[in-house]
Amino acid sequence: MTDERRSHPRYRLRRRVVVRIGRNQVDAWTVDVSRGGVRLQMPYRPRREQTLEVALPGPESSTFVTPARVRHVRRHPDGVLVGARWLPERSRVEP
Repeated sequence: MTDERRSHPRYRLRRRVVVRIGRNQVDAWTVDVSRGGVRLQMPYRPRREQTLEVALPGPESSTFVTPARVRHVRRHPDGVLVGARWLPERSRVEP
């Protein structure tokens, strides 16, 4: 099994985003992003392998929504750190 965690450069990006998990919606913060995934700081712990929809602000008041699958979860003093891998084939832009 290959370790793909470090296959893409990661960029620190501290931005508030909306995360949808099923019918629930929570505010979260991005910690860093890469072409392969995102690390989020969330208020509660999602399950591993659960699919999230991350809504990132886009240009001209649009929103870029892309699903991501939870790969790892760690407790943190300010909440929970979640590492998720993008599922780009289902990404979309919402007005």
